[in-house]
Amino acid sequence: MQVVFLDNVPGAGKRGQAKEVKEGYFLNFLAPRNLALPAGHPRAKKLQTAMTRLGEKRLASDNALEAELLARNGRRLAVAAKASKSGKLFEQVKAERLAVLLGLPEGAIKLRAPIKTVGEHSIDLSLHGRAVASLKVDVTPNN
Repeated sequence: MQVVFLDNVPGAGKRGQAKEVKEGYFLNFLAPRNLALPAGHPRAKKLQTAMTRLGEKRLASDNALEAELLARNGRRLAVAAKASKSGKLFEQVKAERLAVLLGLPEGAIKLRAPIKTVGEHSIDLSLHGRAVASLKVDVTPNN
């Protein structure tokens, strides 16, 4: 029986996915819990259309973000932070702070570890786990 999943079901299917399942599984498990509908159901068709549109919007958004990340490749960012005389920061510079300064989502900034010292540091900007651009961060003492 061909069904469209209304919700993620571990081991069976993801939301919006059309898949062949046994009729008993659908009737006894999926339908009573409102997890899936028969593929010909009008609500199932609307869900598939909505999921297709959402996928297209995500693709357009990802393309725009990738272009923005590539535009920042090789640039430098100056960050002022309170530091000791030995060059250690009193407060770490984390991905959240860099995301706010760059105007990017936090997930796009990949730090190996939070920045804890004054100086030049390299960070990667990525999209879905793949490196897209590299950026230099200059941390200067602000005392």
